[in-house]
Amino acid sequence: LTQMTPDDRPDVLDDLEEAQADAILAEIPLEARRETERLLAYEPDTAGGLMTTEFVSIPEDFTVERALEVVRTAPRTGRREAVYTVYATDTSGRLRGVMSLRELLAAPEGSRIADLAWEEVVTVRVNADREEVARVTSEYDLVAVPVLDGEGRLLGVVTVDDVIDAIVEEQTEDVER
Repeated sequence: LTQMTPDDRPDVLDDLEEAQADAILAEIPLEARRETERLLAYEPDTAGGLMTTEFVSIPEDFTVERALEVVRTAPRTGRREAVYTVYATDTSGRLRGVMSLRELLAAPEGSRIADLAWEEVVTVRVNADREEVARVTSEYDLVAVPVLDGEGRLLGVVTVDDVIDAIVEEQTEDVER
């Protein structure tokens, strides 16, 4: 369970008896447990239930060099599911912009992330249902869609592979009905 990505852990635990899931949760490291418990609080068929917390966010006032340092260390710290997109945030964690890893690598030295990141970011709210997440991802050809709380803070991202899984699950439910 601890080797799974954060968004897969709640899916496995949701399929178990509550007592069994609680016993397993009690055995995993504290940070992973807290993260899993946060994700379990969201309904499974919402953006919050689909999202992963493995993404790269950088303060908008960072320089390109400092941002690249963060990106380089992200995979070593276990944050490796969504490293192809970099999200710029303000001091409160509100999403301010987005850029691809390629754009960051090609950016002029000394530039600030706030001056480079795209400010018009397609997002979904944490309580958006999976059909909405799939529609937005498809409509805008996104590899990942950022998930925001009611105040615009970046909570996670839903990756395209999780959108595909949600679509398949939705179609399976429709066929079973």
